[in-house]
Amino acid sequence: MVVTSVVNYEAQDLMEYFNMLNGPTYENLVRRFWVRAHVYDKKAAKLEEIEKVLIDPTLEGKSREEMGLEPFVSVHLPSCDCVCNQKGF
Repeated sequence: MVVTSVVNYEAQDLMEYFNMLNGPTYENLVRRFWVRAHVYDKKAAKLEEIEKVLIDPTLEGKSREEMGLEPFVSVHLPSCDCVCNQKGF
């Protein structure tokens, strides 16, 4: 079944299109459309904690909540929030 699908794509001259999609196209799209994107991950959360402790050394050893920070639940893309909320995602 897979072989016939590839043959059909070749017959329709679509292989160049698929090869183009596998190339640097995705990287270029990401570079252009996600210029201001950043990821809030464990590393970013840890840096946030370190900054808080540098400002107030009495916070050392306390939980994120005790420091007045939001709990770290999972990796988050804050730059995507406004787009997702507008589109109802």
